Amino acid sequence: MVGASVLSVVRARAVRQAPLYAYRVTDQEFASLRNELRAELKATSFVRGSLAAMFCLYASEQLRRGYRGGPWTWRLVPDPLNRRPTPSQRSAAVQASLEYWQRSLVSVHTQERM
Repeated sequence: MVGASVLSVVRARAVRQAPLYAYRVTDQEFASLRNELRAELKATSFVRGSLAAMFCLYASEQLRRGYRGGPWTWRLVPDPLNRRPTPSQRSAAVQASLEYWQRSLVSVHTQERM
């Protein structure tokens, strides 16, 4: 699993509690994550464990690279993967990823932000 090696590299340089987008994966790592996710998501219902971690790392990097202001949307993330997860699938992936990365969900004015 190529993406798993990207996870190990990023995890090795991870700073505890830093947001995932702060790791600024390289273009090569980003392409590897995207390709691995495309392949894996064809064969599975959605994401758990390290696949969830890959999805959320990819999502954070996609948003870092593609967000141009205004209200952000999850549509920026699944579109390049040719996959549109349901809100409950996305929520489960985020929860599993938070466990993997040892992060907590950000709350703003008592509302959780994914």
